[in-house]
Amino acid sequence: MSATHTGTLTKTPLGLGLTLDPNNIIATVKEGSQAEREGHFAVGDLVLTVNGEPPAPGQGVTAIIQSLPMGAQLEFAMQSAAAREAAKSAEPAPAPAPAPAP
Repeated sequence: MSATHTGTLTKTPLGLGLTLDPNNIIATVKEGSQAEREGHFAVGDLVLTVNGEPPAPGQGVTAIIQSLPMGAQLEFAMQSAAAREAAKSAEPAPAPAPAPAP
């Protein structure tokens, strides 16, 4: 089971203070930004939803953010890199390939 955490930011003309890669993983958190001050955003976190809405297939969460008006509260649900790694290591190993027939 993978643990998630949340963080809330306000959409402003100054931005949120973070950047996401194409896989919705936080790539940077700008020093002194609201994302840094909020304290729940870390490089490597995977953004799962914004305001409860997952990104549409083939789109990033940036599309959700851009669709909302200035001043909107944005609640991010995220999964940390450590939680994703723990979930991977908890998965059963693939079964070995059958031995070739003699």
